Amino acid sequence: MHELSLAQSILDTVLEIAEDRGAERVLKVEIRVGEFTLVNPEQLRFCLEALAEGTPAEGAEFEIELERGRLRCRECGAEWRTDEEESLKDLQDPALHAAFGSDELPSLLDLKCPKCGSKSVEIRDGDSCEVRSIRLELG
Repeated sequence: MHELSLAQSILDTVLEIAEDRGAERVLKVEIRVGEFTLVNPEQLRFCLEALAEGTPAEGAEFEIELERGRLRCRECGAEWRTDEEESLKDLQDPALHAAFGSDELPSLLDLKCPKCGSKSVEIRDGDSCEVRSIRLELG
């Protein structure tokens, strides 16, 4: 479950920023998670809330937005969004988590260009995680 290590990394960053700014509490954290990170947003939220206990982030609202992916064909240059891709229903398969961050993910998902049929597909968006904003209560 890579949600736990991701949650720890996010919380470490948030708490460091809170401390640097002299905040008493963290009120809200907005996070965007790409679907190709294979992170389950609810599991990430659970981990964040559990890890925040006893810290200035305890009780903070963790808002997590799922970013849809975008793909590109290396052969013809066509681009498309993942909501147009029927084969992506298996993205939550835990076996795929080992492929995160890998160029192998498109082939493991058997992705094909809708225009030319090529399997030479690359991920353009939806493979990152970022803290978008942090709301603090200053002391």
